[in-house]
Amino acid sequence: MTAAARSDLVPTTDRRMRDDLRHYCAKLVKIQDKSGKRVPFRWNEAQARLHARIEKQLDARGLVRALVLKARQTGVSTYFGARFYRKTSLWQGQHTYILTHEDKATQQLFGMAKFIHDNMPTAYKPATGASNEHELSFPSLGANYRVGTARNVEGSGRALTLQNFHGSEVPFWRQAHAHFAAVLQAVPLIDGTEVALEGTSAGPQGTFYEQWALAEKGLSDFITIFLPWFIEPGYAREVDTSFDPSIEEIKYQQLYKLTDDQLCWAHYKNIELGGSPGDIGSEFKREYPAIAAEAFQAGSANSLIADEYVLAARRFKAGKQDGLPRTLGVDVARSNKDEKDKSGKILQRDATRLIDRQGRKMGQIDEEYYSDDATFIAAKVMKHLRDKPDIRKAYIDASEGMGAAVVSIVKSNGFEKRVAGINFGQDAQEPDLYPNRRCEMWGRMRDWFKDPGGAEIPDSDVAQRHLTAPRYQHDPNGRLVLEKKEKIKGRTGFSPDWGDAAALNFAEILAVEIPDERPKWMKDAEVDDDSGSDFMTA
Repeated sequence: MTAAARSDLVPTTDRRMRDDLRHYCAKLVKIQDKSGKRVPFRWNEAQARLHARIEKQLDARGLVRALVLKARQTGVSTYFGARFYRKTSLWQGQHTYILTHEDKATQQLFGMAKFIHDNMPTAYKPATGASNEHELSFPSLGANYRVGTARNVEGSGRALTLQNFHGSEVPFWRQAHAHFAAVLQAVPLIDGTEVALEGTSAGPQGTFYEQWALAEKGLSDFITIFLPWFIEPGYAREVDTSFDPSIEEIKYQQLYKLTDDQLCWAHYKNIELGGSPGDIGSEFKREYPAIAAEAFQAGSANSLIADEYVLAARRFKAGKQDGLPRTLGVDVARSNKDEKDKSGKILQRDATRLIDRQGRKMGQIDEEYYSDDATFIAAKVMKHLRDKPDIRKAYIDASEGMGAAVVSIVKSNGFEKRVAGINFGQDAQEPDLYPNRRCEMWGRMRDWFKDPGGAEIPDSDVAQRHLTAPRYQHDPNGRLVLEKKEKIKGRTGFSPDWGDAAALNFAEILAVEIPDERPKWMKDAEVDDDSGSDFMTA
C-alpha cells in the first residue's frame, strides 16, 4: 500500500518526500548530534534495519504494530520522532502521541520534535496553533503532536483518539498495565494507524516482556524487532596494549563476528557496568544485548546452565543422528488458569510442551499447548509415536493428576512399551549425586550442553530463557539441588516449561541399538537353535 493510498495528502508536497522517508530525513530533517551540532538526519544501520521491518509490516497489513527491543543509544527514538512528525505534518487529521517513562525523557523527545519543526523548510512546515512544552498543533490539517509521561495511575491517553502512538522506554513505565489499557485502546485497528513500543530491557518481567513473549508466539497483533548493540558503529574502541581478552570474550567475539575494536569497547563497558574483567556480566547483556534472549535473560552467575552454552547450541549444527536413541519429553502443565504473585500481578500461564532429542540434536519436535484436556494432550503424544517409529520412548511428567492421566491414556492405546511416567520428586537413579529425578535430569542435560561434541537446539529466545532460568546450589552431602519451579516462577514471572520438557529426555540413559546386519539365514539359524549353543559348532 502506497502512502498516497493511505490518506489525503497536503498538495504542496512532492511525491518522493511523501513516499520515501529516508530521502525526507536526509533532505529536510535536522537533528542535533551528540556534540550538539545541527546536522541532517542520515540514518545509521539500526535505523535502516528498523525501517525495513516497519515498512514490511505496513505493506503486508496496512498498519504498524511493533515492539522494538534495543541496545542503548541506537537512535530508535530519533527515527520515530522523524517518522511521526512527517505523518502529522503532511497528512490530514493525524493525531500523534508520545509517552515516555520520565519527565526528562518527555522534554527531550518533545524538544527533538520541536527542533525538527523549527528547522523544517517553509514549504514543508505547516502553520502552528498551540505550541507549548507538550503539544504542537497544525489547525489547517486538523492534526497535532503531543507528549506525556507515564505517571498517571489511571492510564494516560484514555480520552484521546489517535492515529500514531510511540511508547518510549516502555519496560520502565510505572503503571504499565493501566497505560496499555488506556492509550493503546485510543488507536483503532484500522489501515494507516501505527503503534511502536520500544525500550531497553528491564529483565524477564513486566508488561513489555509479557507482550514480547506473546508476539514471539504469534499471539498478538505486534511484531518483534530486535536491534543488537554491535550494529551501532560508535560502539568500538581502539585496542590498547593493556587489553588482554579472556577466553570467554574471545568466544563471544567469534560467536557474533565482532572486530577487535568492538570487543575492546565491550570489555571496558562491561567493567563500567559492574561486570568482572573478562566475564561479560548480566548488566551489560541487558543494556547492550547481542540477542533478545540476553536482554530478557533469567539466567545469572549461578544459573545451572550458563547462557554461553545455550547460545552456542543455538548456532551449532549437529550432523545426522540416525541410529541414536530418539526420545520425546512431555512436560504437562500443572494449571492453565491465571495465577498471581503476592502483589496480585498475573503470572504467565504454564504450557504443556513437547520437545524431542536424538543424540546431539534437540527440538526437532517443539510444540506447546494450553489445554486442561488430558485426552487432547495424549492424542498429540500418540500421533508422534505413531508417525515417528524412531521415537523409542516418550517420558511424560506424571507429577500431577493431569500428567498421570495422559500417561494412562497413551499406555491404554497400545503404546505401553514406548511411554514412561516420570515423577519429578521421586528418588534419583544416582542418589549420591542428586536428591530427586528433576535435579538429576537437569544435571544430565547440563552435562549434555557442556559436552565437547556439541549440542544443537532451535534458535529460540524462549528456549534460552527457560533453559537458563533455574539456579542451583549443593546440599550438605554435595548433591546438586535445583531451584524449585514455584520460586523460579515467582522470580521471573514464568515457569521453565521448555527446559523441563527438554530435561525429561534425560530421564534414562538408553543404549544405542546396533543394527543386526547379518544375513537372514544366519539370524534364522540362531533362532532355530534351541540348545543355546553356537549354531556353527552345534
